[in-house]
Amino acid sequence: MTMRIKICSLCVAVSLSWLLIHAGLVFGLLGGEGWKLFSALLMGGSVTGLGYAGLNPTFIRKTIAVSVGMPISYLLLVNLSKTTVIVEFAIMLSLAVLLFRVKTRPQYGGRVSDIKEQLKKCC
Repeated sequence: MTMRIKICSLCVAVSLSWLLIHAGLVFGLLGGEGWKLFSALLMGGSVTGLGYAGLNPTFIRKTIAVSVGMPISYLLLVNLSKTTVIVEFAIMLSLAVLLFRVKTRPQYGGRVSDIKEQLKKCC
């Protein structure tokens, strides 16, 4: 069985945007509090999107995602450092693997159905 990760391109763009903004702030490439505000808005969108991830988002799942994700996002933004950027990347990568993986079955090229037909005719 192989696994693929299927993520919405908008989700990837938003997450990558705030992750790059954080890296730019930490390494001194971006300055000002305006970037933190913009980053906070993007992080909020990511947290909300995680609540709706998957095939059947329930009210409880959405509530848990927002009530846990928003404080974590706030703490990561307030304590912004090189370590938190690495932690953010690790969290996003692990959430992508846990929530967006699609299991696919190996393709047999019709051999299974051929064998079933032969077994039906056999006995």
